Formats: sequence, C-alpha cells, structure tokens
Amino acid sequence: MKTVALLDHYTKGHHLAFIKIFTKYLIKLGYHVWIFYPGHEQEIRAYVIQEREDVSMLSFHTFDLKRRKINFLGRLNYPIETLMFWWDTKVILTKVEKDFNFKFSKVFFAWLDDYLSNDLPHQAIELIFPFCWSGLYFHPNYLHEETSTVATFTSIDSVLKAKNCISVAIHDEFLVDKLHTRTGKAVVLFPEIADTANPDEDYFLKEKILSLANGRTVVGLIGLEKRKGVLYFIDLVNSADPKEFFFFLAGQPVSSGYDEVETNDLNRFLKRGKENLLFFNGYIEEGPKINAVISACDILFLVYDKFRSSSNFMTKAVYFKKLVLATNQFWIGHVTSKYNTGLSVTEGNTQQYLASILFLRTAIKKSSWDFSMYPKYMALHAEGLIEKAFQNSLGI
Repeated sequence: MKTVALLDHYTKGHHLAFIKIFTKYLIKLGYHVWIFYPGHEQEIRAYVIQEREDVSMLSFHTFDLKRRKINFLGRLNYPIETLMFWWDTKVILTKVEKDFNFKFSKVFFAWLDDYLSNDLPHQAIELIFPFCWSGLYFHPNYLHEETSTVATFTSIDSVLKAKNCISVAIHDEFLVDKLHTRTGKAVVLFPEIADTANPDEDYFLKEKILSLANGRTVVGLIGLEKRKGVLYFIDLVNSADPKEFFFFLAGQPVSSGYDEVETNDLNRFLKRGKENLLFFNGYIEEGPKINAVISACDILFLVYDKFRSSSNFMTKAVYFKKLVLATNQFWIGHVTSKYNTGLSVTEGNTQQYLASILFLRTAIKKSSWDFSMYPKYMALHAEGLIEKAFQNSLGI
C-alpha cells in the first residue's frame, strides 16, 4: 500500500484547515496517510468521516517537534538548526517505520519553509534524510528580487536541489517558472484554497457587526500582525466618514514586528476605540464562524505591509463575492488587477484608500461591479484542484 507522511508542526491560523483538506485528497489518491501534527486527532477524523472518505486510511503520530537553538556559530546558527530539524524529523519517521514495520512511500511537508535555510547545501540533506519528499513552500519571497537563474549552496532554495526532493509546491502562480529554473525541480502550483464552509448565520459577531453598522459600508480586517497592514487600517478608520463607513478589526494584540512607538499607538487606538469601529480582541475560529464575519463585510482590507506572499483571504473574498482594498504589490496586487477583485492602492497613501473605498461603496450600492473574472480565479484556486496538485507533486 502507498503510504505518505503528512507533516506540520504548527497549529495556528489556517494550518489545521490545510491538514484536514490535504488528508482528504491524499486518501482519494489511494494513500494511507500518516499525519504528524500537534494533536487535533479527533477533529481530523471527524472531518474525514464528514467528507465520506475512508477513515481506516488514517494513522496519527503526535508531532511536537521543536527547533533546537544554536547561538554560538554566527551566520551558521540558522543553517545548523535547520539541519538538526531535518535530522530530528528523520528520527521520528524512521522510528514509526520500525515500530509499525513498513516504509513511507513519500513525505509531504505541509509547511516546508522551516526546512529551508541559506548556507545549507542540498548534499547535506541527501546524506541525513533518506525519504523521497515534497512540500508546500509558502513564502518564496526572495524570488521577487532574485536575479540569478541558479540556486547555489548559499541560497535559501539550495535544499530543493536534493536528489530525493521530487518537487516543490507554491501558491504564487507568478513565480512558478522562476523557481523551476533556479532549482531544476518540478514546481507545482498549489491552489490558494480557503475553508469555504457555509457561514454560521447565528454567530454573534456577524449579528453585532450588522447591527452596529446599521446600513453603513463595512470594511473588515482579521489579524493584528503588522504585516496585515494594521497601521494603514488605523489611518483609514481615523480618516473615513463615520456616517458612511463602519470598520471591523479582530485579533489578539501582538508586539512582534512593531517598534515601541507603533506598539504604543496601536494599544492606545484599541483602548480608546471609535464609534465606527468594532474591535474583537480574540481568535475567530476558522470555518463557519470566520466566514460569517466575512459575509457581514462589504470590503476586505488587504493592504498588507510589504507582504510578498499569497493570502487565502483573497480566495474567501472571491468565493463570497466580496470586494477588496488591496496593496498594489506582489501576489495580492497582481491578483487584484488580473481578476478585478477590487482596487489596489499604494501602501501608506491614506487619501488613495479613502477615494478607493468611496468608489467601491458606490459600486456596491449600485450593484455595478464586474464580477466576471471571479470564476477564472476560482478555476485556478478551487479546492478540488488539490488532488491534481498532489498527483503532480508526488509523482503519482
């Protein structure tokens, strides 16, 4: 029987949703799936049963792997930590093989990023990790500026040249050819999927947003990380006409990424509040609840701060036929322009934000927005395409 190890050591954000969806399509392809993940076994089992897949094709191993820290080797600290991460993963996989008397056909890293490092030659991975592997590389951000056509041992993508790396998957369709040229590997476009479960119509936050908005156009942002453009969002809230626009912001306050002044400004803003803002200090569960919040919004705020990767909030916007106010850079900017998902703006240009949301508000009120490109976006990023993506990734 074909057996695949599906690994991820993170649980926050969309990681659990991805593990569940990936599991479903790997089972469809005839794999017995060994899930290496920190907990959530019952939830994953329940999802597989709900999707009418064969739950007997599932096995679990709690994956509580942590990076070992090195701090005395200068620039080699991170590559050595990463090499040990590969080693520790190998030890876990080989122990499972020995304990249960079988061999993994393939290994798939649902979060490949932490297994990559500059100054880590691919030959080292060939020596210590004997499995055939692939993985989803979420943030190949360097490719936006990289001019070299060949990955060297100092490059972060050197590891991908390992002989037992059979492919690499990415979300950004605009970078596929460039990464293939640099590594010589098959680069597979993985759809930027999102959990599109039906919104929970009784979710209290949806009801509260609509009640407080009272007919005003709702602009929403979920997440308080600086990369989400929170400081830009605050400028917009402070500048927009409170009679016309209502804003929703959710997330647990974080300090990472903000300097001291920015942290103080953010905390002061959240503490003071505004009449046209609802701030929810907490985590919104992925699926029906977060989708209920999105259904209550008219415009999703995607003016992310120097963010070079894809975002499944774009997929949610398209699926639920919402408009976006987006950065004009990188994947988000390209997609907004190509598929007419909203308006893109220059990061930090508050006057441009204001003019854009007024334009979007008019289009929403008049039902005049052209949504004709939305199906084309979904044709490239629909969940069902994952099955074919896994076929291409794992060489089935």
